Amino acid sequence: MTTNELMKSRLKYNRPSLRARARPPKNRTPLGEAFSAANLGRSLKLQYCIDCNRFQYPSQEVCQACLKDNLVWREAVGTGHIISQTALFHSLWEFFKRRTSQKPWPVATVALDQGPIVFTHLDVEAFDDGKMLHVSEKTQVKVFSHYDCSMRSILITTTKETDTQTRETRQQIVARMGLSKPAFRDGGI
Repeated sequence: MTTNELMKSRLKYNRPSLRARARPPKNRTPLGEAFSAANLGRSLKLQYCIDCNRFQYPSQEVCQACLKDNLVWREAVGTGHIISQTALFHSLWEFFKRRTSQKPWPVATVALDQGPIVFTHLDVEAFDDGKMLHVSEKTQVKVFSHYDCSMRSILITTTKETDTQTRETRQQIVARMGLSKPAFRDGGI
C-alpha cells in the first residue's frame, strides 16, 4: 500500500458517516485465521499437543512445552478463574474508540482449568448488575469463543452459571456487549 493510499484510508474515518461503520481489526496472522476457522460455530476450540497432552494459547506452529508440531484443534471445557481484570479507557481503533467514549471496555486474563491463560473481553453485565467491583481474582468463570462483526473469533468471559451451550445465547451476549450488530448478516452464520 502506498503512502497516499494509506493516508486516504485513514482520512475516511474522519467523516462521521463512515466512523459509525468502523469494524474491529481484521488483520490476523495465518494462525489467527486458523483459530477463527476452528472456532466458527463452536463454543471453544484450542490447539492441543498430542505428544504432551496439553492445550495451548495463543496458537503457535509448535508446542510451547515440547516443541513438537503434532498439534490439533480440540474442544476445550472453557471453565477457569480470573487472574486479573482491567478496563480499556482509550483505543486507537475506531471501533473501540466509540465504545470507550461511552464507558470503559472491560478485559480479563483468565487461567483455564485445562492449563492455558487467555486474554478475553469481560461480560461485566453478567456479574451483579454490571459492576466490575464484584469481579475479582479467583472468580470462577466460563470462557467461550464467538465471532465479532469482522467475522473473527474472539474470546469472551462470563459467569460460570451463564448458559453458553447454544449459538443463539452466545449471540445475545455478544450483541449485548456491542461486539456485533443484532441484525448482522440476517442472524449470523
